[in-house]
Amino acid sequence: MYQIMITTVIFDIGMVLADFHWRRYIASFGWPKETNERIEKATVLGPYWNEIDRGVMGWQEIIDSCIGLAPDLAGEIHLFFERIENIITEFPYSAQWIRELKEAGYRVYLLSNYGEVLFGRCQEKFSFLKETDGGVISYTVKKIKPDPEIYRILLERYQINPGEAVFIDDLETNIRAAEALGIHGIVFRNRRQAQKELEKLGVRRPAPDSIIFDLDGTLWDSTQAAAAVWQQVVDEEFPDITDRVTAEKLKSLYGLPLEEIAVKVFEHSPAERALEAMWVCVKRQCPYLAEHGAVMMEGVKESLAALKKRYRLFIVSNCQGGYIEAFLEGEKLGEFFEDFECPGRTGKLKAANIRLIMERHGLKRPIYVGDTAGDQEASDEAGVPFIFAAYGFGHAKEYDARIDSFQELVTLFEPSAAEIKE
Repeated sequence: MYQIMITTVIFDIGMVLADFHWRRYIASFGWPKETNERIEKATVLGPYWNEIDRGVMGWQEIIDSCIGLAPDLAGEIHLFFERIENIITEFPYSAQWIRELKEAGYRVYLLSNYGEVLFGRCQEKFSFLKETDGGVISYTVKKIKPDPEIYRILLERYQINPGEAVFIDDLETNIRAAEALGIHGIVFRNRRQAQKELEKLGVRRPAPDSIIFDLDGTLWDSTQAAAAVWQQVVDEEFPDITDRVTAEKLKSLYGLPLEEIAVKVFEHSPAERALEAMWVCVKRQCPYLAEHGAVMMEGVKESLAALKKRYRLFIVSNCQGGYIEAFLEGEKLGEFFEDFECPGRTGKLKAANIRLIMERHGLKRPIYVGDTAGDQEASDEAGVPFIFAAYGFGHAKEYDARIDSFQELVTLFEPSAAEIKE
């Protein structure tokens, strides 16, 4: 049976590796809605926008032409172009994604419609540029996608076999043009969808070098013990609070920032009073959990030793200082984890703490394992793959892989029998 052999991955930039948020950019100036709409029609939606990418008209000529479409907005249009580099922002995952493809042995190139001034201003913002093997930017060749010639220039310049290449672009017309030349194509909707389609073509990411874990609902369940401690605190020190603390209530809220948990647990009390009670509760629970532990999720203790042999292990949780330490002490698991982080120590939420752990330890291919949609969002913001622990407390619609038991992590990234045979 014929097997596709992909050796080269080609990326568009806008809306694939970087967010082209032009409506948000225009809105940032604070102009009236009607002005915003007219600016849109004179610039991004106007007849001269593609000429920026084509690189035939000069920068000032394009500005003057756009002003010609709305002469009374000349000042606003000038301001629009003066700050044009703010119209696009690199996605968090981009550089990491390309690095992983390179480490797996693939050549990676760019093929994108960009004008000289905008691309020049964005180069310092795009950390992924230095990770690629090269590329073709439209203004340099005076051609724009979907003109077949720009694809041919890329193929010839880098001696790319089209049958061994895959092109990822957010516009179907650009993908169809690539396919007409024999290049495999993926219409980009999001990174997770594109990665799964790459895998269908045989393009694999290398195995992770590290695993960063959420805590509650992923490694253990402290809700029963915490609920008992919290209710005792309320009974003894906050008799005016009428809300009862139950394990079920905590289980539905764990993973949120503590401030949000407070106002939801003590929903019938003023926010300030709820927060006051919260801080006493969490301070009281840590010594208890450190001494008595809680309920470990099934298979965690047995599997950590096997995982430690292959991966560096870390914890990042949205909790107060002392809580992760209580987990490690109460369950005697400190030997398995190199480091951990939480808002109680850094003042930062989960995505920033994931990145902090990555930077602190030089992690190249981490994954994050969690059990809620909030964990997935934090993973996406940090730019790392998300493994959904479906056995936990919450739900997630988007994930890179799903595990129904903790033990599945041990074999999740091992090659299949078919792959070993190949």
